[in-house]
Amino acid sequence: MFPLFKAVLSWCGTKSLFNSLRNRYSHDVISALNNTIRLRGKLRSLKCKIAFLHLCLKNFVVPGYISTRISKIKCRNPFGIERAFLLDEIRRHSETLSSIKTQYHLLWVFVWNTLSFFDKLRFSKLLSIQDRTFQTNARSKNDKYLSALIKRKFGIRTNSDQHIFNLSDYILSDIDKVMLSRGLDFCIPPSGIDKIGIFAEFELMFSQLRTLCPSSIESIGRLNEYAHSFVNSTVRSDESFWQKDHFQSAKLLKARSDIYITKPDKGSGVVILNRDDYSSKMATILEDTNKFQSLGDLSADHTLRTEIKFQKKLLQLYKNNFFSKEIYSLIRPVGSQRPRMYGLPKIHKPNSPLRPILSMVGSVQHGLAKWLVEILDPVVKFYSIHCIPDSSVCFFHMQSLSVH
Repeated sequence: MFPLFKAVLSWCGTKSLFNSLRNRYSHDVISALNNTIRLRGKLRSLKCKIAFLHLCLKNFVVPGYISTRISKIKCRNPFGIERAFLLDEIRRHSETLSSIKTQYHLLWVFVWNTLSFFDKLRFSKLLSIQDRTFQTNARSKNDKYLSALIKRKFGIRTNSDQHIFNLSDYILSDIDKVMLSRGLDFCIPPSGIDKIGIFAEFELMFSQLRTLCPSSIESIGRLNEYAHSFVNSTVRSDESFWQKDHFQSAKLLKARSDIYITKPDKGSGVVILNRDDYSSKMATILEDTNKFQSLGDLSADHTLRTEIKFQKKLLQLYKNNFFSKEIYSLIRPVGSQRPRMYGLPKIHKPNSPLRPILSMVGSVQHGLAKWLVEILDPVVKFYSIHCIPDSSVCFFHMQSLSVH
């Protein structure tokens, strides 16, 4: 019976529907049909608005017209006030929706008892086509608007799947995707402010700026004013996007030992790998004897020996007046660590191979390298003709060479 009904419904076209209906029905019936379509459109629009407002309530944002209302009453707008405005808007639309439903039901009963069987099918098909078209357009429009509102308020990406590359066997939940879509550099704002620590940091900064000549006397007092205004500012937890489920998700992701979370080699995003796959790929890289040499176990670590030799050489240069005491204290290594190697997955290549990265932070040569960068950076910028600031300059340089 159902295939037969689908065949009949497909045969009942909607083209020139009202032209044929005007020839068989009175003016009152045609007017009732038009009113039915009009009320059906209002119902669609109100349901879409209510659904969008519920999404705004869930994502802690408000549409622009509600923000304008809040700004006109000249009060602070934490999410408590925004929530009240959203709930009031939902209540108003729900009341209007209930009233229109009553009118629509009465019209629909009249139309259903007046039209013939095939005219009912054709009219129902017309309403169904209008519903699908409206829902598709409204959903796309609301998704873009909601994404813009969330990004404007929280500065985050809302399309989680676009920036998360899950190459592991672990299935991410929706809350996990929301957590990871913020990126690896995102931090949760503190629930309170450490006043003693903040004042100590401002005092340290002021002592470092003491040798500089201030542009005005007011600038010194302004720094003190900034310190007190920052300390006395309150962290509004009611506007925070983070809930208990988000914190629980972060703890569970951190506690999992079977996955490895990192960033891709190129571009932004978050990559999730099986820890066994990551370890095997890194082991394959380190087993290349043309690039790496095994030093044995931990007893073969020469970090302390290298640090002592480096300190002796720096002390000799300092005694020979090659640099000042401040520079010597800056580049002299103390408590150095071994360089650490990790891999970044190349997600744009098959099987996502790892690119080895050797981190020299905290190593014996780290302080010297930072000091040399400060010295050589002006030379590279102003005196070297073989260094380029970015790839666009290289492209135009190659274009000019090809022309000449």
